Amino acid sequence: MIKNKVFFQKIASLPLVWKILIILVLFSFFLYLINLYLIKQNTQYFPWNNIQPNTTTLDEVKNKLGDPISTKTNGSQVEYGYKSSYPSFPNQVVGESNKVKFVREWVPIDPPKLITEYTQTLGEPEYTTNAIDEGFIMYAYPSKGVAIDFHNTTKEVFHILHFQRMSTQQFIQEYQQFLSSENSQGAF
Repeated sequence: MIKNKVFFQKIASLPLVWKILIILVLFSFFLYLINLYLIKQNTQYFPWNNIQPNTTTLDEVKNKLGDPISTKTNGSQVEYGYKSSYPSFPNQVVGESNKVKFVREWVPIDPPKLITEYTQTLGEPEYTTNAIDEGFIMYAYPSKGVAIDFHNTTKEVFHILHFQRMSTQQFIQEYQQFLSSENSQGAF
């Protein structure tokens, strides 16, 4: 207690300019900590070739990854297929108006990645589907722009959907085709 009293007496005896400088330094440090917290909260989760939905263009995807192994068009949507660890299911980059809308990444099976590797980083899911298609479950993190599909029993992750951050309600409306078992290609 006495040490604190001496410290504050020394501060009080400093010239006004030094007091203002100390206050500014402390205030700047406080703002820096707040900024770090906000950056962490707003960080999107983009593990697949750093392709960012609604930011990366389809031309940038081709420059980064080369020519796709398949290209499909459906109206204004373009889907590029890139090699994955599943021969029948390529990684998909889907775009509209030359911007990436979402990426569907098939996670390599050897070695398997478990859902716990993702939940340790992402936390509790904001939206969860019930087990569909032979026991697959999806953990969705719409505010972070990612949804992860894994097997309920083995906990092995099969694929990840990367999209622009949004509310849970927007996610359910926009990506409903991935939430039903009949359109899921085995999972999403």
